[in-house]
Amino acid sequence: MEFRQLEALKRIIDTGSFSEAAKQMNLTQPSISAQIGALERDLGCRLLTRRPGSVVPTETGGALYRYAEQILALRDKAIAACSRREMSGTVTVAASSIPYQFVLPVLTAQFSMLYPGAKFIMTEGDSASATALVLAGQADLGMVGTLPRSEELLCDPVMEDELLVVAPPQPPYINWPKNPVRLEDVLDAPFVAREEGSGTWAEVERYLERQGYGRGALRVVARIGKPDAIVKAVERGMGVTMLSSLAVAEYLREGRVLAFPLADSPFKRKLYILRRKGKPLPAVAETFARFAARPSDGE
Repeated sequence: MEFRQLEALKRIIDTGSFSEAAKQMNLTQPSISAQIGALERDLGCRLLTRRPGSVVPTETGGALYRYAEQILALRDKAIAACSRREMSGTVTVAASSIPYQFVLPVLTAQFSMLYPGAKFIMTEGDSASATALVLAGQADLGMVGTLPRSEELLCDPVMEDELLVVAPPQPPYINWPKNPVRLEDVLDAPFVAREEGSGTWAEVERYLERQGYGRGALRVVARIGKPDAIVKAVERGMGVTMLSSLAVAEYLREGRVLAFPLADSPFKRKLYILRRKGKPLPAVAETFARFAARPSDGE
């Protein structure tokens, strides 16, 4: 059993796809299939089941996945412990609004505790501009809220985020079912949207397409770039929106807005850390990329 095999298993289960996992590991699909085949032969059992459009773990595969998370996290901690004293330098990160405001501050603070010599330069934009900076070599890493459509990037999931329907605490929204809300009710309401290029907006469009609706289904009354400004506009009654649970947490605690999951299905997405394929990174940036993509272990 090798680290590379466990990493392949983890990425396939995370993405539900051999081809997507191969892209992320900069491998061919036959190569990553061979990794899994060798692992299954070593263990004498089947780990994955192919279904139309997806790959799912067997019961044994799911158990090994959980061990793989722990093993790979422990590997990264061991590497970090050995190199901590010498790790220094500057990491440039381009991020979209949600990870820039709510995820990167936590990750960089935790990383700086481990590596006091590390410094960060962070720029905020939308998902499209953050991705473009990484592709242009103007940022070591990117962090965005939607999976880029580029074969030039390696993309690792950092965490899962849920998009919620957010509404002002006033009629007719206070009469909506508390949990969940129907998509038809959202389509009937005025809608405050993120800007084009935003990862949140891209995920909203993809969700609507999966439900059989086109781009014009929402009654968009305004487009606003900053999540906090959107929540304030919703709070004051401009309409409803779909926004990250991270962006509305404080407003919810204070009772300033209402938030609902959608009735059709949980509206979840992943946040990703990006790097350009084939571009060597400084050791400190490489280590931060691994740190950001590590499984959460409660620390």
